[in-house]
Amino acid sequence: MSTVKQSNEKAWVEHIALRERINGSAFLRSLNDLRIKVSASCKRDRFILKHLKQHAREKGRPLQILDVGCGGGRLYLKRFGEVRGIEPDETLRQAALRHYAEVKSGLANQISYPSDTFDAVTLIDVFGHIEADLKDESIAEMFRVLRPGGIFIGFIECNAENFWYRTAKRRPDLFQKYFIDRLGHFGLERATDTDARFQRSGAKPVEVLPIDGFFPAVGYLNCLFGNEYQQEFQWLKPLLLGSKILGATMVTGEVFNCLLSPVSSLMDRISPPNHCTALMVCYRKPERR
Repeated sequence: MSTVKQSNEKAWVEHIALRERINGSAFLRSLNDLRIKVSASCKRDRFILKHLKQHAREKGRPLQILDVGCGGGRLYLKRFGEVRGIEPDETLRQAALRHYAEVKSGLANQISYPSDTFDAVTLIDVFGHIEADLKDESIAEMFRVLRPGGIFIGFIECNAENFWYRTAKRRPDLFQKYFIDRLGHFGLERATDTDARFQRSGAKPVEVLPIDGFFPAVGYLNCLFGNEYQQEFQWLKPLLLGSKILGATMVTGEVFNCLLSPVSSLMDRISPPNHCTALMVCYRKPERR
């Protein structure tokens, strides 16, 4: 088993255990709902919840949702209807089956459901793992299983042109090691290129929002540069120390992410799209004429 695969599985198992603990406590659920509403680390969750809520309101009924590359499952998707998943990893598939109605083996370009089955398809932290020559095929397959008028919601990792990425790319070997290989991000594209790819497929944009251009969430810098990079760039050390102190625990990290959320949102609005490290998208499948 590869190190990347082991790391992803371990992270998902820990994530699900934490979510189940939160879900089992009314107090923790309330605290987590508040965190999602205000924390800079929860932009993705707010975006997904907003569009699923709007679509469920439009339909006036529970949704049929497909979570592609579902990992161990996302409990909050179940608020809006019945959720099914596609996941190639057996360990994660079994974890997701504890929460989803059904989880099938497959990839984004290999979805074993009939056409026009789902009201919503989600793809969260997956598109950057799909190699370039399979991206258009994957988009076509995901939109095939969407019903006309259905929505696709994605959180897509991007190849950014911001200060942090330009710094990282000054050492191509380390960039490959820590930004590509370690994370499995073999298909990163710029935000504008990704949006153009979806629109060429016929997807109609509902909302396309690039985020995280310059101002990262607390702890993010340590994830990227807390390695050989700090030996190469000595000026990173105090920044990494500050980030480590602020994010010393989950609680302190989230407190500071909540306090810094207004600044983070402002930076998202003024950063050029291709400076952003992620793209949050909602596209609609056109109605049949």
